[in-house]
Amino acid sequence: MKHTVIALFDQAADAHAAAEALKDRGLSPSAVHVAQGAQPPDTEPIPAAAEIEGGPASGLLHRLALLFGVAEEPHVAHYVEAVRRGGTVVQVDAADEAQATAARDALLALGAVNIDDRVEEWQQAGWTGSEGPSASADGERGVVHRQEVSIGGVRVYGHAAARAFDEFADEFRSDCDARYAQLGGTYDDFEPAYRYGHALAADPRYEASVWGDIEAGARADWERRYPQRAWERYKTAVQHAWERVTRP
Repeated sequence: MKHTVIALFDQAADAHAAAEALKDRGLSPSAVHVAQGAQPPDTEPIPAAAEIEGGPASGLLHRLALLFGVAEEPHVAHYVEAVRRGGTVVQVDAADEAQATAARDALLALGAVNIDDRVEEWQQAGWTGSEGPSASADGERGVVHRQEVSIGGVRVYGHAAARAFDEFADEFRSDCDARYAQLGGTYDDFEPAYRYGHALAADPRYEASVWGDIEAGARADWERRYPQRAWERYKTAVQHAWERVTRP
């Protein structure tokens, strides 16, 4: 199982020094990321999979929205607030638990601060938090989180890779042709619905659910995201994608 390690530093120089130390200890440079303000120094192109507003932490919002994959994840807001207050975040993509543990211990030894303590301080001072950035349901969901552990405020997330949308695209296209072609529907029109169902299936909030349990919430979210696409027209495609991805 792959893991992601996230640590907060009060000083940008300390964060960069920690990142370099991790690389010196054998971690691939592509696995270590530093995020501060609007321009993370190592930002690579990120697909438009998050609906966010521009601002000082836009790059971090993109990265965290893709990492967590759920709009309600409170940790997104924690890290965004930390950066807004001048902190710097180091993220490590670890290949396994042993590598994640080593990275976590190293970050703690290199001066990572306890974000849990920081959050408590902010709350005592009146901070109420804010909703994290929404991960667009028609985008890719690259990870599904299974566990989260915080040691000294350095968080380690274990996750399993979700099957990519492209693995199902041909099946979804065939399903669309069978269901909607005679009614004048095209795959370009219905593809967002298949992507939405795929994304729902990869959402850890709905793990072990059945369609009847999530349909009402899925409809409300769909209608917010796609007000010009009536749910009754697209719901069967959404459900089909959900059931296909969640099928053992």
